[in-house]
Amino acid sequence: MPKLLTTTALAALAASAGLAQAQNVVNVYNWSDYIAEDTLANFTATTGIDANYDVYDSNDTLEARMLAGSSGFDVVVPTGNYLQRQIAAGSISR
Repeated sequence: MPKLLTTTALAALAASAGLAQAQNVVNVYNWSDYIAEDTLANFTATTGIDANYDVYDSNDTLEARMLAGSSGFDVVVPTGNYLQRQIAAGSISR
């Protein structure tokens, strides 16, 4: 796994840490095989916050889940070409 992807994933999780502190968990929806095997364990060890990590395999799967509403995810990692479309549809906020 490229170090940049792992660093990016940790940065995204860390950015959501403030939201997660009250409940001590962050809910993440990301591409399968996108982060290193030890990323979540490292995040929890560093912050004390657990991560519920769910994966998807296509932009269509992500879009369907987000458009259904009330996903419960704190962090979602779409690809750039779908991000603007999902923001416009109201399924993802910045």
